[in-house]
Amino acid sequence: MIELGDRAEEFRFLIRDRDTKFTTMFDEACTAAGFRHLRRLLATYEAHFNEHRPHRSLRQAAPLRALPDPVEGDSKVIRRDRLDGLIHEYVQVA
Repeated sequence: MIELGDRAEEFRFLIRDRDTKFTTMFDEACTAAGFRHLRRLLATYEAHFNEHRPHRSLRQAAPLRALPDPVEGDSKVIRRDRLDGLIHEYVQVA
């Protein structure tokens, strides 16, 4: 990270393996620099996949959430960005 200089602040994600060169001190330096961890990304995607994402085999319901009742009349759709806009979730409100 020393070689990155001011550019280190531009990075938000770090993917690494379990090589011994990645010590605890390396993890602490990355955390202090504000890098996000893959585990947090995967947990967010897992929640999206199981609680929101429609599945054809479940008639467009999510595995852990049944389809809501249809909304009558005028309705509004709200978009929620997940993973800094990488995934979008849409919710219909009355």
